[in-house]
Amino acid sequence: MRYYPIILLIQLSIQTVIISIFSTGFKKEITKYSFKEFSIPKDTSATFDNSTDVVNIINRVTGGNISNIDGLIKAQGNANFFLINSAGIVFGENASLDIGGSFLGSTAESILFEDGFNYSAINSHQTPLLTVSVPLGLQMGQQSGAIEINGSGYSLYRLSNFALFVDSNSNLKVKPGKSLALVGGNINKTGSRVTTSSGKIELGSVGKGIINLNSTLAGWEFNYDKVSEFGDIKLDRAIVDAIAPNGGSINLQARNISLANFSNVMIQNQGFLPSGGININATESLEIIELEPTELKNSEITTESGFSEFSTVGDISISTKRLFLSGAKGIRSLASVTPGSNIIIDASESIEMKSLNILSSDFRTSIDTATFSTAKAGDIKIFTDNLAVLNGARLSTITRAQGDSGNIVIDANKIEIIGDSVSNLSLLSSGSFGQGKAGDLLINSNKLILGDGGIIDSSTTGVGNAGNITINASELIEVNGILPSNKVPSSINSSAFILDETSRAILGISPKPTGESGKLFINTPQLRVLNEAVVSVRNEGTGNAGN
Repeated sequence: MRYYPIILLIQLSIQTVIISIFSTGFKKEITKYSFKEFSIPKDTSATFDNSTDVVNIINRVTGGNISNIDGLIKAQGNANFFLINSAGIVFGENASLDIGGSFLGSTAESILFEDGFNYSAINSHQTPLLTVSVPLGLQMGQQSGAIEINGSGYSLYRLSNFALFVDSNSNLKVKPGKSLALVGGNINKTGSRVTTSSGKIELGSVGKGIINLNSTLAGWEFNYDKVSEFGDIKLDRAIVDAIAPNGGSINLQARNISLANFSNVMIQNQGFLPSGGININATESLEIIELEPTELKNSEITTESGFSEFSTVGDISISTKRLFLSGAKGIRSLASVTPGSNIIIDASESIEMKSLNILSSDFRTSIDTATFSTAKAGDIKIFTDNLAVLNGARLSTITRAQGDSGNIVIDANKIEIIGDSVSNLSLLSSGSFGQGKAGDLLINSNKLILGDGGIIDSSTTGVGNAGNITINASELIEVNGILPSNKVPSSINSSAFILDETSRAILGISPKPTGESGKLFINTPQLRVLNEAVVSVRNEGTGNAGN
């Protein structure tokens, strides 16, 4: 079954252009178009008048000029829509999609088909006879341009029922349950929103190689095993989210990935079915930076489980060489009615967390999980060569209700937990501020250094018990000094302690904790406790002090 592609020059100056194809006598499983130019200005649209039995609408742009999309792309039925332009694609603030299927925008040089055909956006002189077969890959090369998604910014609100709401004039999205994929050279998102409801978002930045593409009932799956070079993804005042009924899945693949200036990758499951999670693979680095954080203005990677017993959210999984967090809340998982997502980070070289020198503890750089219900908070698992928690940064899991907090497991060659030598404690902790139990900590390292108010603890201030702490350090543990501003010592401890009156009133807990402290296990050939530092178990309430 064969089709002759239509060669079209589109320069929209009227409100709507309708693009039709006539191929009487053929089963319309795939429709292919070839354009010399393809751009859609503001307040205009391109409507593809395809038959409703078309499965894939595949469009290549061969003229060598960038496609500027600032209007509407519309297609009939449930067809998937491919837009391929190796010169580059720019989505403006007014870009929108009205298609029944999934959308793939790419700066690939060609699309690879099941029967071996290579549909090139570089070589437009190849034979026009195209067999009907399934697209199964993208060929990226040195000529693959960038993808830009631009907007005027967004606002993030939390409603009275704790549901998140995004207000944005730039909303690039597809129908519920479908995939929205942008795969190109470098990907830059500025002030824009890419969103899904119970579907998949894929952002892939590739310099050179082949991306295998597999179509499933749940959307497209991308495999990057044959990619030899990756590009960069940058988010600036931008959000990628599945804040919607039944959440969704978000995948980011690149060399370097950056979130800055109130940029977010978020899932909140507001529905009644399970959601996917967030998967980030940065072959070199992932950085999350916020210079002026406020309560709902942070650069973050976040998941929140939903409001029904079925609305779980998948894990946050991060793979990179280097992870750098500065001046932001960073990475977090919140549990509502259902258990929270686990946070799993594999950073082969280093993780550095560094807070700004600000007084409010709400705006510290952190990797954390929390629960505010009967559900358990997610676990945190970290694998790296060097972990540095600095300047008041926090790596923690807490419960403020009946659910247990998560467990923390860390495997690292060297771990440093250092305060800022002025007023900010740096923490590696699990805590209970309610009836739930604080999680256990397992730390495996060669060297563990705590200084200037660096703390490892599992604690309780309420009814729940503190967790156990196990530290295996094959060479050395050093706990040194105090935080100069308030004389808080660097410490390793499992404890139950009395909060100040204001904090107790806010959390609704009794004057004295009734929970028990946990056990502290330290295995090392050398333990140094210096300059007023502390290693202890203690209980200021009515429970046992631990061992």
